Amino acid sequence: DDIQRVVAKFYTTKARAIPVINNKRRLVGMITREKLLAYFLNSGDFAKTKVREYMNSPVITVNAEDSVARARWLMSNNNITKLPVMEEKRVSGIVSARDIVDRLYSSGGKKKSSILTEEERLMALPVKEIMNYPVVTTKGDESVEKAVDTMLSKKISGMPVLEGEYLVGM
Repeated sequence: DDIQRVVAKFYTTKARAIPVINNKRRLVGMITREKLLAYFLNSGDFAKTKVREYMNSPVITVNAEDSVARARWLMSNNNITKLPVMEEKRVSGIVSARDIVDRLYSSGGKKKSSILTEEERLMALPVKEIMNYPVVTTKGDESVEKAVDTMLSKKISGMPVLEGEYLVGM
């Protein structure tokens, strides 16, 4: 029951970590998404379960030439944190809400004169300018265990699911 509540909390809040408190309401630790995934990986419960049983489908995507503002809007309106970037019906990259925030607020050694001006510039860029590639993917018939192991080793929180070269899920 506690594990189900933790999973639900991660799912509904999109948090990267959740504080753990005792009966006296004192902080005793933190649980991260990665630790939770590792717990499930080590349980062996998903050894024979296929990715297609847990993937989200259909997938909301963005085109490489679409603006970062459109990507941010799609994420916000669909309560998701990452979008596969498509070029000619193929996954060419992936962009996350974190990528947008990191790009906006990381100064890269330069002092930003105006966050508003920088935000306007960033939001007008095509997604292909900030997407990550190559994309780590999995297949629908892959075991959830292997997919979780890949996510943990690559330090990612999700990946596109392909059948052949076609996107079928996330």
